[in-house]
Amino acid sequence: MIVDAACCIPVFIIAITTLLFLILQCGIEETVCHVLVQSARCSARAAALASVEEEADRRIRSVFAVSWEGMLLSEWGLDHPDAALCELRTGETAELAGGSLHVDHLTRARVSVKNALFSKSAMSADPKSYKNGLFRPFVGESAQIGSYDPVQVYVFPKRGERYHVRDCPVLQGGQVEVVLTEEIRRRYRACELCRPEALPNGAPVWLYSAESRVYHRHTCASITKSYICMSRSEAIASGYTPCRICGGGHP
Repeated sequence: MIVDAACCIPVFIIAITTLLFLILQCGIEETVCHVLVQSARCSARAAALASVEEEADRRIRSVFAVSWEGMLLSEWGLDHPDAALCELRTGETAELAGGSLHVDHLTRARVSVKNALFSKSAMSADPKSYKNGLFRPFVGESAQIGSYDPVQVYVFPKRGERYHVRDCPVLQGGQVEVVLTEEIRRRYRACELCRPEALPNGAPVWLYSAESRVYHRHTCASITKSYICMSRSEAIASGYTPCRICGGGHP
């Protein structure tokens, strides 16, 4: 047992030491992320006061650098070798949502964080991790380019086949409970998901709205489905067709 204990004690000490260094590293990186976010907020507020884009970019670079250094000093004092501002670029652009959304005047900040585990070692180069921040100060509306479609429509992503405008009765009606009769069977189509045609006459069935052309069981997932918003061009590209009731926003 003494031999086993003698073998385990060094491993235990190494494990505890490594854990303490990891806790220290997590604290350093959390502080760096906090300073990065706060510096971005300060520079974003400064850019909002600029009258031209060039002045906004100068304000961002100046205020960010000063804020970054000042907050590091307040966190670690004069000796703060654990983090450094590596790169600060303004005026970047990005295409989001498959190219349908264009965002300009982005600012990208990149900072390095030293690894606390090896910072005191005799290694020739300390390994570093990097944190990136991407934000857009308020400098006006993004310039739209390409085939941007400002018309927004609504679709049911799981079961829907059509796109609708916001005030379409299909979106507004909600669930409508009716009694199954022969007239309902003639006027409406049975849902292919829940197969309510097997129910006897007199059984309660549900329509998604009063204008719906399909009836469902009360347990059908279709009557509890949710809709999402997207551009009309994106809906068309995804295979949706205009709603027969509202026309999908077409004049």
